[in-house]
Amino acid sequence: TPSRRPRADSPATSLRHRAGTGGHEAECAAQSPTAQLIASIATPHGLSRRCVARSIGAHERETAPHAAASSEGGAGGRCALAVLVGVAIFAVAMASALSVSAQLLGTAAGRGAAEPGSHVGAERRAPPRPVREQLEAAVACAGVSAAEDALDVLIGAAAEAAPGSDSPPIEGIALVKAMRRRLADGAQAAEVFPDLLSALATGEALPPSLVRSLRAVALAVLSSPACGGGGSGGPAATSEGVGGAPAARPVLPFEVDVRSSSSGRLHPNPISQAMLDFAALTMIPPFPQRAAAWRSRPASVVTSTGPPLPGDCFCFRGNGTIMMKSIPGTDEPAAIRRLELEQPRRWQVPRPATAPRRFVVHGATASGATASEAFEYSLAAPATQTFDLPLLLAASAGLRIEFEGAGWGQPVTCVYRIRLFG
Repeated sequence: TPSRRPRADSPATSLRHRAGTGGHEAECAAQSPTAQLIASIATPHGLSRRCVARSIGAHERETAPHAAASSEGGAGGRCALAVLVGVAIFAVAMASALSVSAQLLGTAAGRGAAEPGSHVGAERRAPPRPVREQLEAAVACAGVSAAEDALDVLIGAAAEAAPGSDSPPIEGIALVKAMRRRLADGAQAAEVFPDLLSALATGEALPPSLVRSLRAVALAVLSSPACGGGGSGGPAATSEGVGGAPAARPVLPFEVDVRSSSSGRLHPNPISQAMLDFAALTMIPPFPQRAAAWRSRPASVVTSTGPPLPGDCFCFRGNGTIMMKSIPGTDEPAAIRRLELEQPRRWQVPRPATAPRRFVVHGATASGATASEAFEYSLAAPATQTFDLPLLLAASAGLRIEFEGAGWGQPVTCVYRIRLFG
């Protein structure tokens, strides 16, 4: 309209009515006798169509169709380029996802192929040596004591599975019985040990738990300083299991408080035991021998320095208590760090299941607080086992050890030797 024409003369004035391109061209044509172009100019409020007064020459009229076609071709090229870039980004993303999936699958496969309990790192861990080779190396380093420990494990496992215990029966029991008969008949451990190696080499049935115990014995020996293992990281450093007494530390000077300890008893009937003791006073055979066979040694025998010979032990029925105190007049250690239980070799006693099983150690810390810790002695392990005390117990307060009766299914429990270390 005439009222809009003055505002349309200014290049900065936008056309607010956008009925279509044709309407704008007509309005621009009305503003100037020459041909007008409609341009899209960027403003702070968006794109606005504006009239730009220009004279179109003959050359421009000839090239206008080509310029329009070129503009349309450029727009199409940019669209195709955008599509290609999108396809390339999608392909790169898919390749990255497939690579990550392949790495995850490879890690899972490596973990599945690794030995249980081992850690899989950047490189696959080498498989462990066969237990037979480890036992051979342990015997070659430590001598016959390593062979005796391995036979202890084998015969003790059969004793754990004996009738009356809560342990399941083991496979290969015939092999264990044959070895025990040979040892009981006087054969040496060095003579019977090759039978165990042959059974492991031929793949004779042995439960995995028993094989792990045999491997623990070998690793405990091979990790010791005497065999070049440095003495760290092996099973011998654990609180329960296969280690013997630490040779670098002397035994603490302790004795048994007999009055505060349980009384030994073997005979199931106290009255019959009293009558048998009275008959032994007559010195008429065989009463003295029978009375001695049914009489337990006092609790003080557990601190003896002699070897644990069969029968030289403190036996009791049901639960039993042993109270230990430091010997007066000796250098009193600051704390008790380790306790050792020593029993005879499994084949040296007729009933290995009379060994203790569960026991609790009571004491006091340096601050005076009471402390208790429970442990378990295993039959499927070497006869001498060492237990670390997590809480350092003050030696001045003494030590009370409470044994649970009938731990391995036998009515009588026999304790041979107890040693304490600082």
